[in-house]
Amino acid sequence: MNTFLSFRIFIFTSVIFGGCSIVQKGKQTEDLVPLQITLTTSKAYCGGAKPTPEILEKHQQKTIFSFAKIIIHEGDKNLWQSPNPMVFQADSQGVITTRLKEGTYAIVFEYKKDTLIFEKLKLDILNNVQLTGFKEDCLIRYFDQPDAIFEVKKGSVENFEINKVIPCSWNTYPCARYIGNLPPGRK
Repeated sequence: MNTFLSFRIFIFTSVIFGGCSIVQKGKQTEDLVPLQITLTTSKAYCGGAKPTPEILEKHQQKTIFSFAKIIIHEGDKNLWQSPNPMVFQADSQGVITTRLKEGTYAIVFEYKKDTLIFEKLKLDILNNVQLTGFKEDCLIRYFDQPDAIFEVKKGSVENFEINKVIPCSWNTYPCARYIGNLPPGRK
């Protein structure tokens, strides 16, 4: 009889605590705000001659950034030196759908995601004979700066668009000056 009573107490306690954790998880889900982020790209004008309005318009046209990955950090800085970032991948239409708690968030594309990328970029700059004047503290500040900051507010469905501008080949590397050949009219 004592074993039977112990078993009933165990079941009762499990149901009570299990039910409380389910309620708690449900409350956590209620605190999350639906969010949709659309990722696009556009290209910087890289020609030498002064562009016509039509050419500029063509380069500023946004296209879907399919399957792109972004990193989201809580707060307004890119925490590229922290482990376990929140990584999201867009679908074929460049859309990420998720739920986040209310707050401020920083977004970066993969090119500024972590210390491995930082070290690789630093080596690429130092080993490129067409770049000069590199400063590591500038690169640290560049990595600290997010590509976008957004606010998630409770009680609303949030929709954001983030556009990544593809730079000209001579502007690909931050924190260094390009000294190679430029197209005519760009000197």
